[in-house]
Amino acid sequence: MNKHLALVLGLACVANGALAASSLVIASDRSTLVLDYLEVFIGGSKTTYQANLVSTDNLASFTPISASAVGANSAADPATTPRLSLVNGNYVLEIPSVSVGSQTYAVNLVSSNNLASFSVDNGSLKSVGSSKPSSVAIAAVNSQTVGTSSIASSTQRTVSWVAPSGASATSYQIDAREISGVGKISTSATAGATSATLTRLKASTDYVVNVTACFNTACSVQATSTAATTTTPGEYWQLQGSGNGYAAVSKVVADGSSLSWVMRWGSEAGSSYSGRYQYYFKSNLASTRGIGIATTSASGTSTSTLGAFTQNTAAGLRNPCNGPDSTADCPSSAAYFINAIQAVPLTSNKMRIFFEALDATETAQPTRIYQLDSQDGLVGQDFNASSSVAYCGGVGSTDYMAGGSCAPSVTVGVSTDTGSKKSALSQARQFKIGWDWLKDWRWDEAVGTFMVITGADACGKEVDALFYATWDGSKWTVATDSAGCATPIVSAAHGPVLVPLGGASYKMYYEDQSGGTQSGKPLRFVYADGNWSGTAGSVDIGDWEPSAKARDVTFLWPDGTALDAQDEAGLGDHMVITPAATLDPQYMYVNLGGFDNSKWKAMSSGLGLAKLLNP
Repeated sequence: MNKHLALVLGLACVANGALAASSLVIASDRSTLVLDYLEVFIGGSKTTYQANLVSTDNLASFTPISASAVGANSAADPATTPRLSLVNGNYVLEIPSVSVGSQTYAVNLVSSNNLASFSVDNGSLKSVGSSKPSSVAIAAVNSQTVGTSSIASSTQRTVSWVAPSGASATSYQIDAREISGVGKISTSATAGATSATLTRLKASTDYVVNVTACFNTACSVQATSTAATTTTPGEYWQLQGSGNGYAAVSKVVADGSSLSWVMRWGSEAGSSYSGRYQYYFKSNLASTRGIGIATTSASGTSTSTLGAFTQNTAAGLRNPCNGPDSTADCPSSAAYFINAIQAVPLTSNKMRIFFEALDATETAQPTRIYQLDSQDGLVGQDFNASSSVAYCGGVGSTDYMAGGSCAPSVTVGVSTDTGSKKSALSQARQFKIGWDWLKDWRWDEAVGTFMVITGADACGKEVDALFYATWDGSKWTVATDSAGCATPIVSAAHGPVLVPLGGASYKMYYEDQSGGTQSGKPLRFVYADGNWSGTAGSVDIGDWEPSAKARDVTFLWPDGTALDAQDEAGLGDHMVITPAATLDPQYMYVNLGGFDNSKWKAMSSGLGLAKLLNP
């Protein structure tokens, strides 16, 4: 039961009895809205109720007067079932079918005062007719067979129907609503159409689909079909190369292992760079150990272009000493061991490189997130303020020290820091900043931008989880609970990967570590929609689906055979790019092998490329 709704309405559980249609009973002094079956989607879960609301102001507003929890009824028709959900900070009660005497209507009620009362959304009021579309059917899109896997688009479905008899529709609206969530996707069709394709659906998600016939231009007179259901397929990613196994996967750079980031230059970087790609990755070469930088010579969106990078050995961020276990050659301060990295192009015409680093000079050796701006604008290859070299660091270098030519600033610190550096984390590790690169390849540093961080909270509740931070225009603030402890959005998880879906919608991949790395760490993903809660258009922590809804990913070897759990456990440090600034194609860069699976007892064999087969 939703605790907030229970507090407001004073609910008492009752058995689920027979269900009747929603109705409005009009009396001389009041009108009572009777909802025999109401589905509530708040806080990522579904609960069901009976509820009554009363209006004493000529149907301008309604006040809840009673409600009782009832059991879920699988026989309830989604086309007529009322739903209560949180949208843009307001509670919206959608009533698709309510009987008023001999007439039937559809209407939405909106509460902006914590469910104390609801106002009528007059623009949503529709008259519901009896002549409705029938025989609704749902079909797969872009079906194919790869190896032994039958695959279809994970985000599209074709819907067909038979036109209503007895009345001519002027247009149709086709709606797909998540059965266990608040997400809704819609499209429209012209008067003579009998099919349409839904796009931008979520992968591996159950939907209920309705077709509504409109009988006038405003669609104020309408009729909705009996609902049909469908489940979208999961995502299939195929590693590029020839054959089976890590060694069969083509390597995108000759000297890379993990913790990578790929970006595509836009026109603002200049004609010689526009459309090409730049790869920031963990370099294994002794002379450039740290973060290497490689580029493609060609532009385009093909696998061959995105799989061929050449390293610029004169650029990068090099570690100032050999390793955490041997600090004798480290400078006296700022002995950074640089790991995860994200290079973010800014609308202020520079590249800001964010990186995770461990400081070996501190006893606890905490990891923080730092940032450093480029000296060569949006090219993003020179981060050294000295004119003599482009790279930073190197064994014994003092570049990263205060006053050095590559001195970074702290982006997200730890609980022992002071001032704006301080956070509720004891470790801040792999991270990603989310912005809509489908709209602009550069980040505008907008207030409300979010970052997802792998870390440990200073309260000791989570040692490896995903935490949330937001940008206020001057600093990043990690979200905390009422006790001041960092709030995880996913527990026992690592390595977030963010993919914008347009507007304020995202999907986030992460490695599920709930079973421990040696039992496999499958890649899973969840969705967020900035229109679900809080400020519209801004992705708040409450806009993310709970991890219970996380979907699995299927990986295929180049020959089409599926990876098993241990094979997949070796595909660490994922990174996704959408090279055409659309969601088709999508490519994923992955680490190949390593010690965190039981089958590959060796260092990583390099960095590989996978393509989403069914966007």
